[in-house]
Amino acid sequence: MLDATIWPHLVGGCHLGRDTETAIRRAGFRIHRLDRFLFPPARTPISFHILGTALRGGDE
Repeated sequence: MLDATIWPHLVGGCHLGRDTETAIRRAGFRIHRLDRFLFPPARTPISFHILGTALRGGDE
């Protein structure tokens, strides 16, 4: 319930249940490189991150 109400306002639009990789692909991007990591290293609802490069359509 917090994810749909208070949480996004407290942390700049972040949604704990969002599958960010899927959202990027659905927006028409192709994932070129993707790293998954925890930050902070302790496993909490806010520690899951992805970092990478996405390209539009045929861009290289």
